[in-house]
Amino acid sequence: MQSDLGANGSWLQVFVARLRVLLVLAWRNVLRYRRRSLVTLSAISLGIWSAVSLAALARGVSNQMVEDGIRNFLGHAQVHAPRYLDDPSVDYSFEPPLATTLLGSDVQEIKAWAPRVRVPVVASSERESTGVTLMGIDPQQERGLSFIMEANFDGRPLDSRADQGLIIGAKLAELLKTGLGKRIVVAGQAAKDSGFSQQVAQRGFRIVGIFRAELEATERSFVFTGLATAQALLGLGTRVSEIALLTPKNRDKVDAFVDSLRSRLPELDIRPWYTIEPMLRALVKVQGGFLYLWFFIVITVVCFGLVNTLYMGVIERIREFGLVQSIGMRPELLRWQVLIESVLLLALGALVGTAMSLLTVHLLSGGIDLAAFAKGTQFVGIRSQIYPFLRTDDLLLVNALVLLMGLLSSMLPAMRASSLQPAQAFRSV
Repeated sequence: MQSDLGANGSWLQVFVARLRVLLVLAWRNVLRYRRRSLVTLSAISLGIWSAVSLAALARGVSNQMVEDGIRNFLGHAQVHAPRYLDDPSVDYSFEPPLATTLLGSDVQEIKAWAPRVRVPVVASSERESTGVTLMGIDPQQERGLSFIMEANFDGRPLDSRADQGLIIGAKLAELLKTGLGKRIVVAGQAAKDSGFSQQVAQRGFRIVGIFRAELEATERSFVFTGLATAQALLGLGTRVSEIALLTPKNRDKVDAFVDSLRSRLPELDIRPWYTIEPMLRALVKVQGGFLYLWFFIVITVVCFGLVNTLYMGVIERIREFGLVQSIGMRPELLRWQVLIESVLLLALGALVGTAMSLLTVHLLSGGIDLAAFAKGTQFVGIRSQIYPFLRTDDLLLVNALVLLMGLLSSMLPAMRASSLQPAQAFRSV
């Protein structure tokens, strides 16, 4: 590199000129050693592809579990009487507040809401009995809030809050050895002020619908009737067990919404979904920790491969480095040349790996069918169909870490190249 390159120009012009020369030299070296460059590119791109693709699959599983939980009558927030969550009995029911009080001044804060009666009962057929949860619902208000009105049915869904029919899950029908059109008896605790002579309320229901859900546990756990019918059965009057609410906001950003509800209804227990089902949020956090560990492992392997490849390249090119230094290239410029070669390889690898990841997620956007492993997926509580969910921050994090760690790892070979003396380099060959 000529020492008088920038004698008549500014410092910036000198820098740009040198950078242009170094870029040309680095790119030519990348193309000249094609086999080594392809091996390095393959390691980088496959590392990014595996990290991002696995993250998308894992995020898809956890996202579906949370969404299923929210649609499985959880909602984004729930209103209860104090102590109901500790003892979900009819004793802890409450009079639902007026809609104007519940919704407040900004009705756009609530996408959907529905009052419910939810109590544990015993369902008995002619042959079997089992414990289930009785849900008294208003079908019109449940639309868009829970899955039940969009589920697949044999028979029909409930049509009003006064509907006296009963809907059960396909798995529960199998356990009770009953079917559509048959009758089962539902027995549970009656309210203390119901006026019933006994504290046990029971009634025979005709099964008007059998629903199918993604998880057998849901089919086995719930039976549904009209809200007014459940209130009459248990002697609740107009009281309810809970009010579930859904907001148009991000499910992880409902704290302000819950605080607003608490200010309007201080006498009731109002909680966001993640405190009612803390395991769902814990699952997402634990999974995120495992993903970051996986990112670290992948990036470490990529960096070791990069260091090894660049270091071997330096050893193979000792004579070349000695030659360019003997004709005037400064050691620091030689060091920058090796670093720029590394940056080019890292950038190309990141580009190819990102493209492969996006293509993989796109090809799998229709879902991954795990029906052959249905028993295993049911056991862990996930669907038999997985939809990858690619988060932009995962993609950016992996690429940023690969570029940063790869560049740091490249400094050792670059320092080795710049430390060679021309005479020593020629004697080493």
